Amino acid sequence: MIRFFLFPKMLCLVLLLIGFVVVVPTYGQSKHNGMPLLQAKTNKVSFRVGGVKINGNWTIKPEANPNVLHVQVIDAKEKFTFYTDSDSVSYDVRPGQVHQFYVLLNKQSYVLTEVRGFKDAEHKEDTKLLNMKRPKGSILGELWDKHHVGDVVDGVNSYADKASSAFSWVKSKIGSGD
Repeated sequence: MIRFFLFPKMLCLVLLLIGFVVVVPTYGQSKHNGMPLLQAKTNKVSFRVGGVKINGNWTIKPEANPNVLHVQVIDAKEKFTFYTDSDSVSYDVRPGQVHQFYVLLNKQSYVLTEVRGFKDAEHKEDTKLLNMKRPKGSILGELWDKHHVGDVVDGVNSYADKASSAFSWVKSKIGSGD
């Protein structure tokens, strides 16, 4: 009697598990030609690089093959997210690395899109915010060393270089209309 009572529950559990295994993968990321597929109703998209979000400033162009979005990588990698009006995809982008995906624009055009990471060229010494070196005089040189002024100057220059590079990159994207 107990076996008969447990069998329908076990059968239901097995059928539920099979249904779960068959149905759940269909809710994952859509694909086209083996690459992620994003849906979009408008050709204006937003993206986030690190902690900075750029809203509606890049355009999906069906005539371009591929559409290329260049992402400046300040450190070893940047967290990048691409947003359409109805979908998104995220990557860790590194210099020289390319990520490809498709955007289905208005359920008509499959637009191949690339995100390419690049590293800004090294800045010259004379472009530093604080172009200061250790003083040659003994008293000032000793004070420089004692109070770690060189470390402070290097830190300020490093932060200024990153901020300047990010600002230049955003400005170039706003001006180019990409």
